[in-house]
Amino acid sequence: MIMTLFMNSCTKDSGPVFIPKVHDPNDSIITISFAEDVQEIFDGECWFCHPANGDLDLGIGMSHAELVNVEAANYSPNMRVVPYDTAASVLYHKIIDDNLYGLKMPPGALNLTVQEKAIITTWILEGALDN
Repeated sequence: MIMTLFMNSCTKDSGPVFIPKVHDPNDSIITISFAEDVQEIFDGECWFCHPANGDLDLGIGMSHAELVNVEAANYSPNMRVVPYDTAASVLYHKIIDDNLYGLKMPPGALNLTVQEKAIITTWILEGALDN
């Protein structure tokens, strides 16, 4: 009983832990360009709050490396973006605002459009490539 209490009190983060699913590379058709489609969203909607001097740099040349297969600082051991797997990607849950990982992104009254959310979702499902 003491061990159970100890184990339950040690978690510093909230949110579920997802085990990434296995992907069949033969299923992939790429329709989204990270540089042309996803980075454009980050530049217009995200970079203001996630600049080069912050904990998460979503600027050109840095954002992919800061997101894909990188542990989410406040939600470890979950990853910021898991290729092919939206359910295991913290970023996905943040943009759809399902409350699994705290505040939605972007925060407050700011919102991504349905199309912007679809672009990021499709990019993750297509393997979160740096293309």
